[in-house]
Amino acid sequence: MTVNISRYTGVFSDFTWEQAFPNKGIDDYPTREEMYDYLCAYVNHFKLKPYIHLSRRVIQISKKENKWVVRSQEGNEIRDEYYDSIILATGRYQAPHLPKFEGLEKFTGETLHSAEYRSKDFSNKTVLVIGGSISGTAIAEDIANNSHQTIHLIRRPRWVVPKRVALDPQKPLNKIPNDLFHSRKTYKRRDYSWYIQYCAEQNRIPALEVLPGTSPPSAVSNRYLEKVHQGNIEVIKDEVSHFTESGVVLKSGCSIKVDCVIFCTGYLQDFSYLDQNSVGNFTSPLLLYEDTFHPDIPDLACIGLNYQLRGAIFPLIELQARWASAVFSGRLNLPSVETMQNEIATMQKPDGITFSRALAMKLGVYDFSELAKSDPKLYDLAMKSAIIPAQYRLVGQGSNPSVAEVAIRMTEEYRHGCLGKVNFFQEESSTENIATIPSSPPMRARL
Repeated sequence: MTVNISRYTGVFSDFTWEQAFPNKGIDDYPTREEMYDYLCAYVNHFKLKPYIHLSRRVIQISKKENKWVVRSQEGNEIRDEYYDSIILATGRYQAPHLPKFEGLEKFTGETLHSAEYRSKDFSNKTVLVIGGSISGTAIAEDIANNSHQTIHLIRRPRWVVPKRVALDPQKPLNKIPNDLFHSRKTYKRRDYSWYIQYCAEQNRIPALEVLPGTSPPSAVSNRYLEKVHQGNIEVIKDEVSHFTESGVVLKSGCSIKVDCVIFCTGYLQDFSYLDQNSVGNFTSPLLLYEDTFHPDIPDLACIGLNYQLRGAIFPLIELQARWASAVFSGRLNLPSVETMQNEIATMQKPDGITFSRALAMKLGVYDFSELAKSDPKLYDLAMKSAIIPAQYRLVGQGSNPSVAEVAIRMTEEYRHGCLGKVNFFQEESSTENIATIPSSPPMRARL
C-alpha cells in the first residue's frame, strides 16, 4: 500500500524527503516502508533516540499532588514516573471497530479487519469489502486484480479524487499531486463544482453518484474507478442485514455468496489507561479546544486524535505539538476556561488547511507582514507556492527561513516542471491578503 498524500505535504516542516534520502529517488506517493524509513531518518537526524522508549507499555496515567504519574511496564519491570505535563498522541486508529452484525458467528469464510490487511492473492476467492471510506476504497482497489471477484459494499458514496490533477482543464496532461493544487493566495475549500470537474466520471456509476447539494468526504485513488468500469470491482450501495454460513443478506433482500469479508469499519479510541478520578469523563465524543486542549485539564494535550480532518496529517500534528510545547513551557497561555468552552460550543467543521492556519496563528508563525517588508521576494514566493509544512518555518518562534525557502523552491520547481513551465498562479480566485488575514472563527473540536 502507498500513502494517499504526497511527500510534499506528508513531511515535517524542518526535514525534507531529499534530506532523508539524498541519494535515492522517491516517488510522489511513498510506500509504507519508505514512510517508516523517513521517520527513522528524522529520529537519527535530530538525535531523538535517547528520548524514545520502545516496548514500554503505559498501564495507567493518574494525578498525584499536581504531578502526572505514568505507570508503565517493560518486560517484567513496572515503574512509576512523574511529569508536569502529558501529551496523548495515541492517534485515532487504536482499537479496530467491528459492528455487531447479526449471524456473523455463522459465517464459515475468512474475516479480517482493515487493520490486519496485507496484500495477498485472492485469485480463487470472492471478496466482500465492507465500508466506503479511505481504507475500503484503497483495499478494494488493491485486491481487484488478485481476486476472482471483488464486491465493495458502501452505505453512501464519497468523492474518489485522483492522486494527480490538472490545474488547467484545457491542459489535462499537465498534472500535479492534488494536495499541491492551491497556493495560499488561491486557496478555497473544495466544493461540489470543484469535485464534479475532476471526479465527474464516477457519477456515471449509479452507486457512486454524488448529487448536488451534498458534501461527502473524499478518498484518494488513481485506479479505483478504472477498475469499477472494467468490472474488476462491483460497487453496491446497501447495508448488511445479516450473515449466513456462505455470505451476507443485504437490507434490500439481495443475497451474496463470498469467501472472504474485509471489514473497513473504522476504529474506536481506548482511554482505559487514564484514571477517571484524574481526568473525569474522558470518553467519546471528546470535545477539545482546537482539537488539542481539554478546558478543564490545561496540563494535558491531545495530538492527532481527530480522524475527520482530511488532508496531510504531518503539518497538523506538528503544529499541535509546537503549540503544546509553547503552552507547557509557559511561553504561550491558553484562553480562559469559559472562552475555550464557548469556542467549542460554537463549533465549525474545519478542513486540514483551515485547521493548520488556525494553529499557526495561535503560535505566531502565520503573520507574514514583517516578511513582506524584509524579504518581498520570499514573501511573494510563499504566498504563491503550494501549501506545504515548510511555510510554517518562515517566521516566529522556531523559524528557519533559509531551510524553509529551500523546501518551498524545490516544491515549486517540481510544480513548474509538471505543468510545462506555465504560470499557474491563479490569483484572481482569491483576494485574501495573508499578511492581514483576520482570526479564523472557532472550530468544533471532535474525535
